[in-house]
Amino acid sequence: EQMARRACAGMECFDLLHVGLAFANIGEIRLRIGDLAGAEDAFTKAEELGASVMPGRARLQMLQGRPAAAAVLINSALAGEPWDRLGRTRLLPDQVSITLAVEDLDTARRAATEFNTVSAALRQQGAARCRQMHPW
Repeated sequence: EQMARRACAGMECFDLLHVGLAFANIGEIRLRIGDLAGAEDAFTKAEELGASVMPGRARLQMLQGRPAAAAVLINSALAGEPWDRLGRTRLLPDQVSITLAVEDLDTARRAATEFNTVSAALRQQGAARCRQMHPW
């Protein structure tokens, strides 16, 4: 967190998007140590600077006892990334746990299936690239 804050201080005058990403990381750190107010503040600052704070914002909603709001956030985030397989894999595990919390079993099942499918495809692509680089 200290490194992210130093980066923010050094770049705030000329690279707002990366400062926003640093604040999103600070929000994740705050969330992990249980500082929900600190996470909220960091996520808000990150959003103001144009950075995505998903899935952290949805996890924060869950921890604040608002699973329905969390489901709306995570579902909207995934709807906004239909073409980015790697980006979706970052969000899908949270979609599974959040939609299970609101008992939306169909969405949870679809998210788990998509995650497994995309993960397998990415592993296969990685293995193929590895074999191309090192045929022995």
